[in-house]
Amino acid sequence: STVFRYLNEEYDLTSNPAHQVKQLPEPKALDRFASAEELTSLLKAAEHCGWKQMKLLILMAVSTGARRSELLSLHWGDINFNNQSAYLYHTKNGDRRLLPLTSTLINELMTVRESSDGYLFPHPKKKDEPFYNFDHYWKSTKNNAGIKQLRFHDLRHTTGSWMAAAGVSMKAIQEVLGHRTITTTQRYVHHSIQHKAEALERVFGGLTKHS
Repeated sequence: STVFRYLNEEYDLTSNPAHQVKQLPEPKALDRFASAEELTSLLKAAEHCGWKQMKLLILMAVSTGARRSELLSLHWGDINFNNQSAYLYHTKNGDRRLLPLTSTLINELMTVRESSDGYLFPHPKKKDEPFYNFDHYWKSTKNNAGIKQLRFHDLRHTTGSWMAAAGVSMKAIQEVLGHRTITTTQRYVHHSIQHKAEALERVFGGLTKHS
């Protein structure tokens, strides 16, 4: 379709045959987030995956809700240990953002802290480049943890879902995830069946007592 649109604009063609092709509906995104048990297993398995930064990357992804590309763009100079934050210069929507860091995450960062201003997650063999293609280690970590069908991006879903289950407002979740609209945030927040069951039990569990 893009090719024919270009031809139409460049050569004044009168039709685009791609318009006659019926568009199939896109499948809905898989609603997936890590449970507490899965996350514990992931962090433990990450310690033996062969890449020493894997555990830190997983912990940082879940604790901040930042995107994969945002985390990989971080330099040590972007981390402020005094006010426990990380400054994102490069984000998906172009807005610079400040990431609050938990005490647990700060302690983990301290154990691997470097004096240079290099990348937080550098390529093992090319220190001046971020490690974009760490997927082999991510897959190995999942396998060792006995987890299937969990994408690295689902850790971002995990952040939003856990915050929502804890009663955090949608506005606060939006700000943490760096979304421009609440609508986008709502697509990321998936409540666990246990959380829903507990809510229904709390409201309707004693219904027959009043009849």
